Amino acid sequence: MQWPLCFVLIVGQMMLVTSDILHQLDILSAKDVVEEEESVTLKCRGHQIGKHSDISVNLYKNGEKVQMKPSTKEMGIVTFKLENIRREQTGNYTCFYEEKTTENMMHIKTENFLSLTIKSSVLTLQAEKKKSVQGGLDVTFKCFFPKGKKIQNPPNMFELYENGVKIMSKSVENKRGVEFTVENVNETSDATYMCLYRGQGDFTIQSQQYGLQHRDLNFVLNVIGLAISGVVLLALGFIFHDACCQTREKDSFYLQK
Repeated sequence: MQWPLCFVLIVGQMMLVTSDILHQLDILSAKDVVEEEESVTLKCRGHQIGKHSDISVNLYKNGEKVQMKPSTKEMGIVTFKLENIRREQTGNYTCFYEEKTTENMMHIKTENFLSLTIKSSVLTLQAEKKKSVQGGLDVTFKCFFPKGKKIQNPPNMFELYENGVKIMSKSVENKRGVEFTVENVNETSDATYMCLYRGQGDFTIQSQQYGLQHRDLNFVLNVIGLAISGVVLLALGFIFHDACCQTREKDSFYLQK
């Protein structure tokens, strides 16, 4: 006699569970392509926001709720601010407001979304070498971002590494690059150097590695071009030589006749 009672209790409990019905809102932003470490403001707009003060507006990325609270809510607009943005935050963003109900919603249409793209920042490392008065090389490393890059939340740090070990660092305000000078380096040194930019929090960007025995790309291409030209000229020389030999043999044959 206990089984029917348990069944009735379970069914009654399932019917009393409430779920959140999601209603989509318009989403707006001044830009949809940004660089890492920048900030983006997303605005969720809908007439329902002004009419109901007890509704909860949430931001979703690729269908999953973003765990953050809105920064402002006024005049029917709820604002979310994404600060120090990272590349992994690229995705399609939507806004929904939730309403408690006893109905169960299985499918949600997402007709209005904002596709946000975060571009990777590029940090370049270049080197200029000159003879040192002590007999070695004085190497000036230039570590910089492309023109137009905005440094967010200064001051930030640039660091120079030699064979994986930090040897120098400089704090900067709004500059997009710095210079490091390493004095009296052995000309035959096979050391490799790398520049690292350290922003707010744990945000870092690394440059490509630079070896002191590094050859400029144009120099390499010129050498390859000269080698190819030499092979072509040599092949043409053999063809011309064979043609001349064949002509001489024919002339000799006719003279003998």
